[in-house]
Amino acid sequence: MESGLLIRSESGKHGRRALALTEAGERFLLAEWKNCLDGHREMESVLRSVTVALWMGDLATAVDFLFRSAAARNRKQGPHELGKIATGFDPIDLHAEMRAVFENRRRAMEESVLDGFGRNLVAAGPQVLARESR
Repeated sequence: MESGLLIRSESGKHGRRALALTEAGERFLLAEWKNCLDGHREMESVLRSVTVALWMGDLATAVDFLFRSAAARNRKQGPHELGKIATGFDPIDLHAEMRAVFENRRRAMEESVLDGFGRNLVAAGPQVLARESR
């Protein structure tokens, strides 16, 4: 609001005050929204970013971002199975190994899901954006 990009409405129902973009805010959003795309972030941020890309009418960026986010998860892959637990194991080492296996399986699942979302958007093509304009 201090930068003149947003305005706040008067107090409404239950004291809520909505925010809206000013004309300067709309110009800023149109020029800068792609700078917020980071495929290394958690899934919710990735999904929100794809939604923003679609909302901005940029299907190609949405699809590319999904595939880049999937690839970022693939590059971090490690062990997917827990090694055999030997007698006299150290619980702290076991914890570290279990956590590593969990994180690698989670990243593999996220990679698969993001890749599938990208392929679905490619298949749907411009129809995804056509629904938005109705």
